[in-house]
Amino acid sequence: MDSTLLRYRRQFLLSSEPIDGYPGWQSGRVAGKFFLMAHPELKFTQVRNPDIELTLLGFIIDPHHSDWGDEDILDDLMRFSSDRDSLIRATLGLSGRWLMFYDNGRELIAFHDPCGLRSIYYTNNHVGPFLCASQPGLIASTLKLSYSEHARRDYLETPAYRDLLEYWLPAGATLYDELVHLRANHYLDIQKREQYRYWPWAEIEKINYDEALVRVSEILENSLYAASKRFSLALPVTAGYDTRLLVAASRKIHSDIYYYTLAYWHWDENSADIAVPHKLLTSMGIEHHILDCHSEMDEEFKQIYFNNVDLAHPAWGDIAFSMLSQYPQERVAIKGSCSEISRCHHYKYEYPDVIDGERLTMFAKMQGSPLVVETMDSWLDESWPAANQNKVEILDLFYWEHRMGSWQPMSQL
Repeated sequence: MDSTLLRYRRQFLLSSEPIDGYPGWQSGRVAGKFFLMAHPELKFTQVRNPDIELTLLGFIIDPHHSDWGDEDILDDLMRFSSDRDSLIRATLGLSGRWLMFYDNGRELIAFHDPCGLRSIYYTNNHVGPFLCASQPGLIASTLKLSYSEHARRDYLETPAYRDLLEYWLPAGATLYDELVHLRANHYLDIQKREQYRYWPWAEIEKINYDEALVRVSEILENSLYAASKRFSLALPVTAGYDTRLLVAASRKIHSDIYYYTLAYWHWDENSADIAVPHKLLTSMGIEHHILDCHSEMDEEFKQIYFNNVDLAHPAWGDIAFSMLSQYPQERVAIKGSCSEISRCHHYKYEYPDVIDGERLTMFAKMQGSPLVVETMDSWLDESWPAANQNKVEILDLFYWEHRMGSWQPMSQL
């Protein structure tokens, strides 16, 4: 693959001032005055009427309309676009990996897919020009920003970073005084450079198990079917519950999917995460592709990889390098990681008596970082009222907005 396509692959940058230095990227305007640059492989869709403009980066899926593409879904959302809240709520049944900008002439906001998998980082009011991007390194290189002393001392020099193979920052945090991460379930008011929670806003409807089973099954199956009408799909399979569930949900389109498992680190053909899916798929008459990801990055790829995202993981680099030559690049991978949100991940057996920043930091395995504790305490202060009022368990919200809303997008990038 052309190395220029790998540079900041499928990323974007939006600025209040003109941007250069990204030859071959798509260019456009948002709200008429913001300059957008998007990687050539990042889908960019825009629809307008006399009063409203919707801009979509990435792809969006409607499980109830399998024949609709991104533009069709945006056209339908226009029915709910008279105000910000109506539009956001109209997207809550939609999946995909996307970021949306909404301009109604009075305000310009940005919000993303339910788990915030299409990340957005933005400059706060300590910076003159407004910029937002898929990851903080793009903004930092444009504005010549450096890591803050607070981040160096209270995160980079602590076990939370040094001792974790898959280190990550909690949602909202960055290593720069000037930059902020937009959390899942929040929208960004671009004019104010402030983010606001939009979910939960009402108590979750209680339904019985049998009804829930039918509804969830339909959503999963229909979402996969709708995605298969748009893309060639691939599905990574391990011994985990979530991927085996997706295999079941994809049974109507088995013949169109590339099922695979990554063999990396210490895994071999006898490891459960390889042996179990191989046995399962073979018994169903489905070809199982095992991708050997033990190759080491060459120097050209290593340079691109570590420039691709702030704090790129060395432990993931060899996997990414190996996938480049083995994974079918034309296929969209469907992952099941977000299912943990609804599975009481942090309290399967007993709910903790005390929940504070220290306890959340322990759950995140980031002990020893004052920056993480500080971020978690701040998040709790902001999140408790909405969680209590709407009877959402704070630990479910924590897993959703931090583990899925920060660690998982980092993995995607």
